[in-house]
Amino acid sequence: MNFVAKICILFIYSYLGFQPKEKIILNSFNEKKIIEFLVSRYGDQSDFPRRFIYDEIDLNLDGNSEYLIGLMGPEFCGTGGCTMIILDNEFKEISYVTIVKYPVIIGDDLKEDVTNGYLNIYVRSGGMGFIKLAWNGQSYPRNPSMEPSIEESLIKGKRKYLKAEDDPSFEF
Repeated sequence: MNFVAKICILFIYSYLGFQPKEKIILNSFNEKKIIEFLVSRYGDQSDFPRRFIYDEIDLNLDGNSEYLIGLMGPEFCGTGGCTMIILDNEFKEISYVTIVKYPVIIGDDLKEDVTNGYLNIYVRSGGMGFIKLAWNGQSYPRNPSMEPSIEESLIKGKRKYLKAEDDPSFEF
């Protein structure tokens, strides 16, 4: 990659607000397993800082946590949003979602917020406002910008996850 391209990407990186934070020491099995997954998918070398935030939540109401992983950095983010990956309780990928702005909102375990046995996820994407991501039986939609937007009042009072400003971030 040439020098001008690197400068442009660094500018975008800082413009999006993903400033490097202090390196956090990994102290949990989950963080180590998530990093193993990410390194296996993206490799262990990059020209730019790669970070992630994550949250645990039982999306399929089976009593086991799934993992929402919010990727950050120029490889994973553009002006419309960033990439989010969802892993099951064995750290295997069940969804890959692009163009997501953090935080994401998760529905309640009420009938109207569950589709095909999984909680709905609500995301902001590009300039479209909030989008409902419903489980289709195999995964959540990959590209939120292809889904219809919803009224913001439908997510009022629901839980926020992947709060980039509040959650610790980890390098990989």
